[in-house]
This record gives sequence, C-alpha cells and structure tokens, in this order.
Amino acid sequence: MDLPYLDGEHPFILKFPFPEELESCKDEEIDIEFETNARFGVMYFKEKRYRFHVMDLPTVVEAHSSEHGRTWYKIDDIGQVLIVEKVPLRPGESVTPPPDQDPTTIPKEVKEARKFYKNGVTRHPFELTSGLSGPTKHIRPLRFVELPGGPYELEKAKRYIDHAILFQQKQKAKGGR
Repeated sequence: MDLPYLDGEHPFILKFPFPEELESCKDEEIDIEFETNARFGVMYFKEKRYRFHVMDLPTVVEAHSSEHGRTWYKIDDIGQVLIVEKVPLRPGESVTPPPDQDPTTIPKEVKEARKFYKNGVTRHPFELTSGLSGPTKHIRPLRFVELPGGPYELEKAKRYIDHAILFQQKQKAKGGR
C-alpha cells in the first residue's frame, strides 16, 4: 500500500501484549502493514496476524539516542503508539474492527480513549488520555481540559503533577534518565 504521507522514517512506540516473545524474535519475523486510513493495521508476527490501533499520545515524547552512552542527543519526536491486540486475527477477518467486535478483544487503552471521546474530554477517539508512565495517568483530562469540579478537582490535579515531578526527581537520583 502506498501512503505518501508515511514516506521516510517515523518512530513510534509499540505496545505488544507478549513482550517476552518480541525480545527473542528476529527482525524478519515482524512486519507491519497500515490500512488506508492509517489508524488500523496488521502486525505479522511469527506467522500470525494481529490487529493494531494507532493511537495519539496526549503529548509529544522526545526520543534520544547515544553512540557510547555518554552524550545523548535528540533524534525525533514521537506522538503515536501502536497498540497490538492480544488475539490474532482469524483467516479472512478484516483489519478494520467491526462495530460489533467482541469487547474482550479490544485493548483497555482503546476502550478508555473511546469513553473519554464520548464524554467530550478528548478531540477524537484515537487520542489516549494517559501518558507512558504511572504519574501521567489521565493527564489529558487533568491538564488540558477545564476542571468542572472546582477547588477539589484542581487540588487533585496539582497532586498528580507534583507526584510526576517527584517521581522524575527520584529516577534522576537513582541514576536514571
């Protein structure tokens, strides 16, 4: 399939339900194909087909790299996550999920994004409400939407943000990035 706006290299984060299997496989055992709308696709992995959803992160994440582990430099911005479903597709099954898809096969992040979209919290059903770490859980409704609950909700949001900052400081103190 030819998608001209996807030409070149575009980094993304892959959320795979079986990470231990992914670590032991070779590059030729994995292939990814996007649907025409580029919001769904198929991941070929060990001769099975898995549907994935392309979801937008609530904020852009910077990707960094290093040649020798000393000097880090920014290589790109990442704004999307490919969330792979746990159940492989059956032969002949469409990549675009049917409206009556079994709810148990839909990843929880995708269900949550749809729920927040219906409630008017996010701009579209493919936008995640949470970031990549625990302190950024529900960051979209807390940080970018006016809080209707008054002072209590505002204090709750401040605690989430303070917790995220404290977490980052502890990681740095431990020698993390």
